[in-house]
Amino acid sequence: SHFGSSGPVSGGSAGDVGEVLSVTFVRVATGKAVPDEVLTGEYDRLGENHGRPVYRKRRRPQDKAPEVHIYFWRDGATEGGVVKEDDEEECDDFSGWWFGRYVGGEAVWARSASAALTPPERGWFVVAGADSTLELTVSR
Repeated sequence: SHFGSSGPVSGGSAGDVGEVLSVTFVRVATGKAVPDEVLTGEYDRLGENHGRPVYRKRRRPQDKAPEVHIYFWRDGATEGGVVKEDDEEECDDFSGWWFGRYVGGEAVWARSASAALTPPERGWFVVAGADSTLELTVSR
């Protein structure tokens, strides 16, 4: 469901404002979704960072979990630096897609070394308290 929307979110290219991502943990053995208070839920697009979209998790007033963003970070990028669109190889150092409290902040939960133009569906490394029987997935 789309809280507060007057109709369905339009489809189209990954660059659409109004794009929604759905984040879930899936039990590897069964494929069954497992809820997580902090990371799982729906994320709305709200801008860009380092040439890639930024998303923020939807929150309800009673939510106690911290705010979460999905964003791309290019290590060593200049102020306002844009990443070349054909640069979709694996990233090194701190570059890649992140789940974090703030864009570029130190409080992070998961990372992908992908340099794709949008957050990858799979291949996320959960930074702390990882359960190897669960896989973090991002879907459009």
